[in-house]
This record gives sequence, structure tokens and C-alpha cells, in this order.
Amino acid sequence: MVTNIKDNRLEIKIGENITVSWVQDKLDQMRELIDKNNSYDQIVLDMKGVDTIDSVGVNLIIALNKTANQISKGFKVTGLNGKVMNL
Repeated sequence: MVTNIKDNRLEIKIGENITVSWVQDKLDQMRELIDKNNSYDQIVLDMKGVDTIDSVGVNLIIALNKTANQISKGFKVTGLNGKVMNL
């Protein structure tokens, strides 16, 4: 996972499959990034390179969207491949 703030966007580049073990490993890091930085207007989740996502991964995306709404930030998912997008 790679992150940066660019053009008022917090960009989170996943680059690997999102499964229960990945979420367990990265969730606290993602929360910290969202909470400690306020210099962005939108959270962008870049899914390029994600070939597999399980139900926990889908719930993570839903939770990130809800969090963005709660803190008045936009939320966008980019880079979905056809297989993941069909979920």
C-alpha cells in the first residue's frame, strides 16, 4: 500500500489483493492516515493491481466511504479491473 496527498486528494494505492489478512494488517494504518491528515478534500482508493477481493475487503471499501462522508470528504474508487468491478 502506497499513500500520498496530491492535489487535495489522499491517494491510497492498494496494489495487491484485498482479503481478510490484508485488511487486518492495514486497517489501523489506513485509519491513522485518514485521521491525522486533514489537508485533503477527497479520499481516492486506487485499486489497480487488485485481482481478488473478499467480503471483508468489500466491507472495508464501504466503511471508507462512510468515514469520508462523516468527515465531509469525497470518496472515489479508481483502477478497478473487470473481475473486481463485477462484484
